[in-house]
Amino acid sequence: MSTRARGFTLIEVLIALAVLAIALGAAVQSAGRVVGTADYLRARTIGDWVARNRIIEAQLTGTWPPVGESDGTVKMAGRTWHWTRKISGTPDPDMRRIDVEARPQGRAHGPVTGMIGYLGRPRKPLRKPPP
Repeated sequence: MSTRARGFTLIEVLIALAVLAIALGAAVQSAGRVVGTADYLRARTIGDWVARNRIIEAQLTGTWPPVGESDGTVKMAGRTWHWTRKISGTPDPDMRRIDVEARPQGRAHGPVTGMIGYLGRPRKPLRKPPP
């Protein structure tokens, strides 16, 4: 009567390890994508705030901005952001179009976000306010 040891053969163990390695590789890759997506969404949200602030700033000054481009940097959420604002005319002479793009400082290619706004020509008061 021969006694045969029970257990897995070397081939079975190697195949199980290969399947496990493939599954873990896919899980790590998926987790990396989630982290990358979260970072992109965070940057996109903050970039939207930067762009929106530049549009609102132009709207609140109460002046009629000249057509042209301007750019600058601003600190928001612990990062420095570069923005570009282009003011252009519209078919309505009393309206201006404001295009703003924003990206983190040091990002070489393209903006993270862009936003468009419009500005109406400030109207003169009809009468003087009372003293």
